Amino acid sequence: MERVLAPIAADAKLWQAKQRNSRLPRLPDRLRNPAPVAFPVKGCLVQRRDPQFDEFHLCFRPRDRRRAFFSTGKQDNHALLCFKVEIAMRPLTLGYSVADQSLRQSKSIGILNVSLGLLPALAARGELSSIIAFSNASLGVPPGVQVQTHDAVADNRLARLWWDQAGVYRCAKKAGCDWLLLLKGFSSFLVRPPVKLAVYVHDAMHDFYRSQYPGGFSGFEKWYFARAFAATLRHADLIFTNSTFTAEEVKRMTQKLGLPAPRTVVAGVGFPAVSGPLPAKENIIAVPVSVWPHKLTARAVAWLARWQSKSSYSGSISLVGSLPKAFVLPSFSNWRHFPRVPNVQFNDLLARSRVLVYFSEYEGFGMPPIEALLHGVAPVYSRIPAMTETSAGFGFPFDNDDYASFEAGLNGALACPASQIIFWAGDLARRHTWAAAAERVAVTLAELRDTPRRA
Repeated sequence: MERVLAPIAADAKLWQAKQRNSRLPRLPDRLRNPAPVAFPVKGCLVQRRDPQFDEFHLCFRPRDRRRAFFSTGKQDNHALLCFKVEIAMRPLTLGYSVADQSLRQSKSIGILNVSLGLLPALAARGELSSIIAFSNASLGVPPGVQVQTHDAVADNRLARLWWDQAGVYRCAKKAGCDWLLLLKGFSSFLVRPPVKLAVYVHDAMHDFYRSQYPGGFSGFEKWYFARAFAATLRHADLIFTNSTFTAEEVKRMTQKLGLPAPRTVVAGVGFPAVSGPLPAKENIIAVPVSVWPHKLTARAVAWLARWQSKSSYSGSISLVGSLPKAFVLPSFSNWRHFPRVPNVQFNDLLARSRVLVYFSEYEGFGMPPIEALLHGVAPVYSRIPAMTETSAGFGFPFDNDDYASFEAGLNGALACPASQIIFWAGDLARRHTWAAAAERVAVTLAELRDTPRRA
């Protein structure tokens, strides 16, 4: 019995070989020579159970079985030859680009959370010998990660454009990176990547806005995002996504642009563990709002007002985030509005709430419903493909064009027992971990390090 621990590429040194059966033909001189013989090997590090002694030991299993099967100093019954082998993993350096992100200017808190959550989990992986984070002073970097600070990139729009189109590639090449991982989904359309390129794609929001809200972005932004996303599909050696839905979006956009399909891996995301006991619940309904039209803020407010007008609810309704320009809230005395707040403050409010209401027309993943359950809160959220997938249908999804389904979901959430929320939260916490996401990323990078770059 054996268990695969990790696929690796290694340089193996063959020091000696001995014949197990004297009746076998004489070994070739090249195997009898005690001088070291080096050859490249690809395969898996495995843990094998020795049935004779009922113990486990580490073995290296080559991908090409014809090279012979060998182990770390113990006789291997799967081959005629037993080798003493020394394995040294070749170093693998990853460039990790987050210099252009910060809480002040990021258009997507979800992308920022993924960028900051994946890094420490990758730093714990053995496949990567070193990680060089191209970062800025506003972002924390975990121990064991090398840092190159580029503060001007996050504070200036022109600097961010230069970074996207040339700066990050120059830094990756100068640092000697084997791979460069871009975390926002977009790549340079002016310069070809000088190293192997991996891109984490979160969604195809720019294409959704092109068809549904053509005025949602400026003319320059529409042009820029379309070209930068196409460059990702054209030049990336590897694409990671947060969900199967987004992987299908990558496939759809590739076909739409008539490009060859890039290798795509669903890496997923994780969530930080909720430490300590949760605070006592207060009678609060938390409602994220946004200036972005796909968040359906006007509909959320109208439906909540309609629901409260016909219900006996006397608790607080807390709207968190920026409201569209000139937007006027209903004059209910129990409604509160909080502008954009740091994650710590929002999580504190969420943990004290009973229900989260989350409207959206389009998501690549949809974190808020899962974050709500992990904080012991019943989520009421739009029934769209990405969130149905990632939340596994747990909670109280509703149809964006059906008020009755929203009302039923909100009433159901307020009556939901804590035991049901705990069950849902435990299931989703096991499904979505940074350790699992980092393993998918690191193992794939290691497996593909020797493959040719895309033309």
